[in-house]
Amino acid sequence: MDKAIIEKAWAGLQEHVKAVDEWCVKNDYFRVATFLIGSQNYGVSTLESDVDTKSIVVPKDFRSLLYNSRCSLNLIVSSTSNRTGEANIQDWITFIERLKKGNPQFIETLYTDFYNIVNDGKCVNAIRWLIENRDKIARYDEARTANALREMMNNALNKYSLSPPGPVRAKKAMHVVRLSYALSWYLDGLDFGKCIDESHITPLLLRIRADYSGLEFKKTIEDECIYAYKLYYKNPPSSKENQEELDSGFDCITEKLYKAQVLENS
Repeated sequence: MDKAIIEKAWAGLQEHVKAVDEWCVKNDYFRVATFLIGSQNYGVSTLESDVDTKSIVVPKDFRSLLYNSRCSLNLIVSSTSNRTGEANIQDWITFIERLKKGNPQFIETLYTDFYNIVNDGKCVNAIRWLIENRDKIARYDEARTANALREMMNNALNKYSLSPPGPVRAKKAMHVVRLSYALSWYLDGLDFGKCIDESHITPLLLRIRADYSGLEFKKTIEDECIYAYKLYYKNPPSSKENQEELDSGFDCITEKLYKAQVLENS
């Protein structure tokens, strides 16, 4: 990844951390960690790409902890580079539920190189456990994850087909190809991180990124999607391995995280 893109990603992440921390103070929450999401993680970003993040928070007050008060919102954060980014905020319980439901957009947070964990033992330990078990978590419910990747690919293909010629269509094209590969590789049993990692950028993606103005790659892109469809319908995933082990782990780190909050704020 280009050095300037990396620097922008880190700068944007820190801006979001500051904005979310300010929101937490005003709303009586505690931030656990912030992760970069989106194109920078896949190697398809440019200097014009917005920086988007997902922050995980825990409520401070006992009543919210007791009744699992849910938080889900987006902050629009203005960047010093005059670009804007979306800082998504999710409470811990929702975050864990989305991981267990196989949501790729939540699973990807465990694979990014760009993140900020609050310098606090309970937060570090909780996130460390998630990252150490991320490959198992990515296979917690393979059917749901594969289905979600397929739907994301469908949506990306539709947006690509309707986009005007030029850079916008090129970016949409890259996302379609990326998702078709991610689905195919996931169905083949590849680690989730490798399914979305930029090290798996292919010659087709490089050609699209280097020179793209119209629909010259349309047939090839559609063929990639058809191949992924065939894999999906030929042998749809259904295994749910490691669920009991992971459920125990999810419960353990959540209990420790929440118990620590109660003791600190009682």
